[in-house]
Amino acid sequence: MEDLLTDASGKMTRSIEAFKKEMDAAKVDYRYINYPGAVHAFTNPEATEKGKQFNLPLAYHPEADKQSKAEAAKFLRDVVANGGKVLFVGTKRQAQEIVGREASRAGAFYLNRRWVGGLITNFDSVKKNIVKMEDLSQKIRENKLSQYTKKEQLLAARELAKLENDIGGLKGMRELPQAMVLASIKSEEIAASEARQRGIPLVGIADTNADPAKVSYPIPGNDDATASIEIIMKALADACKK
Repeated sequence: MEDLLTDASGKMTRSIEAFKKEMDAAKVDYRYINYPGAVHAFTNPEATEKGKQFNLPLAYHPEADKQSKAEAAKFLRDVVANGGKVLFVGTKRQAQEIVGREASRAGAFYLNRRWVGGLITNFDSVKKNIVKMEDLSQKIRENKLSQYTKKEQLLAARELAKLENDIGGLKGMRELPQAMVLASIKSEEIAASEARQRGIPLVGIADTNADPAKVSYPIPGNDDATASIEIIMKALADACKK
């Protein structure tokens, strides 16, 4: 039986061999990513250097999404089984609540408001703010600021609120994560770049405008659709639960 590709709606389009011939005729440098039948295409290196790179929509088998998600989940299970920590990142409006909820359920770290620049590449500096947040939270909880003026207590409460909004999902984090999960490869490019600099493996949702080669475990999906994000993040969070 001929190996067929489908479009986003699941409609059969053409065989992989036909796709290859089409790309060769157009002089497009294409390559397979890490699940059967999935192809992501780029122009040749010369055109790319001139800023003419373009992406073709991901073409995949109906089972490709399921398989890529299973491979990513297995990787995360192995990370956690070996004592590693996972950081979930999802700062797009559609992903914020889902990422916070699912990461918390899995006992993983998360950022869902904005990416904190230098979190990975300058972690020692960010770690000081994490410790400060935890210390301030404990002092307020145990009423240890009662000797300060009301104004000072108010300022401390405001500072804590800002820290918790920005890095509340990093409580207890004392070292770099052993893996990161991105709710959108495209939207979290800065986070992905920092992770690659430190050699941290990445799992992420690859929409049709993203380059799946930038992460270790791309999962095809719509990073603008809440339902799509939720299904994928839930499966990956389940994999992170001990």
